Amino acid sequence: MPTSLTFLPRVEGTGATILVADDSFKLRTIDVATLTCTRTVLGPTYGGPLSLMVPFAGGAFMAYATPEKVVGLAALPLDGDPGRAMVGRCRLTASKSVLQAPMVSALEATIC
Repeated sequence: MPTSLTFLPRVEGTGATILVADDSFKLRTIDVATLTCTRTVLGPTYGGPLSLMVPFAGGAFMAYATPEKVVGLAALPLDGDPGRAMVGRCRLTASKSVLQAPMVSALEATIC
């Protein structure tokens, strides 16, 4: 069952893509034009399934959070290598405020 999704920044030569996280710790990249899954990789497994994902830094990194007071940072493009992600535990209020501000600005940039 999906737990989170986000639009990934466009990379030259590719169309728009959506990143979907599910409750079995898998991350799927879906091509928006054809609605086909182009890649499935193992996502971060510490702290439960991802509940919030925010790409930033021009699409080089993705911040994420889980319901278990865990925030992390993963390098894009995702390849399933656990060495390309880091995680930290924090207070729940901090995880929400840290990730909501970039999400709001990312949504504003997408809409405007």
